[in-house]
Amino acid sequence: MRRYSSFFLVLLILLMASSSVNAQQVRFSIDGGTSKPVGENQEMLHWGFSVGGSVFFNIIGSLWLGGRIAYDRWGFDEAELLERVTRLNIIDPQKHSDAGEALEVVPAVRLMSNYPVSPINFFLHGGAGIYVLNLETKISGFRGTEEVTDIFGSDMMRFGMQLGGGIILGSPTFLSIELFPLYHLVFNGNNGGPFQFFSINLGVGLGI
Repeated sequence: MRRYSSFFLVLLILLMASSSVNAQQVRFSIDGGTSKPVGENQEMLHWGFSVGGSVFFNIIGSLWLGGRIAYDRWGFDEAELLERVTRLNIIDPQKHSDAGEALEVVPAVRLMSNYPVSPINFFLHGGAGIYVLNLETKISGFRGTEEVTDIFGSDMMRFGMQLGGGIILGSPTFLSIELFPLYHLVFNGNNGGPFQFFSINLGVGLGI
């Protein structure tokens, strides 16, 4: 997964630079929070964490263009994993990985209020970009007398979308605290239905 991150970081910086030509103001933020896969066949994955950062440029009025880079990581549910191994008749299983993860690099748009006399503002967030998923769990053991290795999940780069919104405590054009949930939908192509997860994020933003 690391081999993709530098490329996407450069790509996002170039996008931000091109968006800033007509920008009136720039807003940076860093955030962290909790994250959980949802939907069909995602019961194997526990709650995890999310860390990220974003850059947005105020183009006109309430419209901000920019993007977000974040990393999500989840643990595997041992009981669900054991049940799947049992169904495959694997004896003396040994697990060689214990987490799922996602890297998200997503250009996005925000519609953000800016009430001058209010300490609370609101925003809507939507974006579409690249997700690099690593959902592999490698199990080795024996099926009868034959030594076998099975891998659950996959490691893939896919197109995805994120939608959400939140509140801003403080000034959007200066220092503030952000609280925002995001819903993520990652399209798996021919590998079945979309991978879905949500995150709840708390961040600090600075406008300059």
